[in-house]
Amino acid sequence: MKLNNFESYILKFDNEDKYSINDKNKYDALIKDFNKDYNKDKLEELTAEQMVYGNNDRGLYHRLKEETKLIGSIDVRNTNYGVFEKDGKIQPNQKFGDTVEKASNDFRKNMIDILEASMNNDENRIAKNTIPNTLKYKMASIYNPDFFLPVYSIQHVNFFLKCLGYEILGENSKDYFPRTHILLDEKNSNSITKEWSNHKFARLLYYLFGSPKKTEELGEVFKNGENEVLISTECYMDKEIVFVDSGLSNVEKRERKFNPDKKAKKIDFEKQMRKNTLNGSIAEEKVIEFEKERLEKIGRKIDINKIKKVSDTNDAAGYDIKSINEDGSERYIEVKSTVTNKYSFNLSVNERLAGEHYGERYWIYFVSLGKEKIEIRTINNPFSEEHQEKLDIKPINYQVDINFEK
Repeated sequence: MKLNNFESYILKFDNEDKYSINDKNKYDALIKDFNKDYNKDKLEELTAEQMVYGNNDRGLYHRLKEETKLIGSIDVRNTNYGVFEKDGKIQPNQKFGDTVEKASNDFRKNMIDILEASMNNDENRIAKNTIPNTLKYKMASIYNPDFFLPVYSIQHVNFFLKCLGYEILGENSKDYFPRTHILLDEKNSNSITKEWSNHKFARLLYYLFGSPKKTEELGEVFKNGENEVLISTECYMDKEIVFVDSGLSNVEKRERKFNPDKKAKKIDFEKQMRKNTLNGSIAEEKVIEFEKERLEKIGRKIDINKIKKVSDTNDAAGYDIKSINEDGSERYIEVKSTVTNKYSFNLSVNERLAGEHYGERYWIYFVSLGKEKIEIRTINNPFSEEHQEKLDIKPINYQVDINFEK
């Protein structure tokens, strides 16, 4: 059963003052104060005593666990931080060092690493950091609230995705960031939530669905006795990527004729667009994964950091991803995806112009999002003379420019 009144839930969330202007002001103030009190310069001078006690019982641990609960709750025992108090004395966490000085120094360096990685949107660097997961995810969302989602548990992320209709396999922490991106894609696919902060959207998720802990209150959707989902797109994060090395064969070209008796089922275009956006985003993430492996295999591991997801910042580039060819030149990749067995896709004028402009450096990666695996097929220089008989390109819409006489 689909949740067709998603926007009514969103409006209810706003109208019932579930996220008031007072909440927003408190949230903004907490973010600002933490960034001021724990910037890089302050962190470099942070002592073990300030971590545990701070000033007037406002130590780092208290700020992260208690004072900033509005930003998002975390359940991290004090013994999991770098140093902690026991029997009236500061003790080291052996994971970070065998003395108070070593442990506090190492923990401080890890915090600075989180700060720098967060500001650079470097999720891989954050993932490798040895600070407890929920703690580092919360720090990342405080240091860069516009990029990171304030949901700090992979269990909670998976729970929300399942509520949204995704098929989720496993709870490996390596999936945390890719899966939060799917939630953020959901946020950005709706005209209302797209304008919200990531924090407000996270609050909406908890409002709608509650949390996976049985002891906590059910969310609005389940509280009403409904077992509804928003969409039915599957999650493809755990599926194997397979490269299908096959060329193109000639395609039958059919002339389109007007049929006055033709009938078609009415399409929910908004829902279809949301689904296409999500599938496209998943396909792009898988292509980036594939490109990293390809560059490593051909001995260009040093160029992996040159892979750029251009579609995040520029919809008019005519391609989605910029990568590197075997000879070191740039590769321009347009990603197309399907969840069916049909090998067809829509092409914008800009994409065709880009393909003709870049020639041999332009590729289309066709991604089939199957139930068992993900298949990637590639077409190099698709608009070359060689491929003219192998692609049936036909217009489906026209833009008409006119001038009316004054």
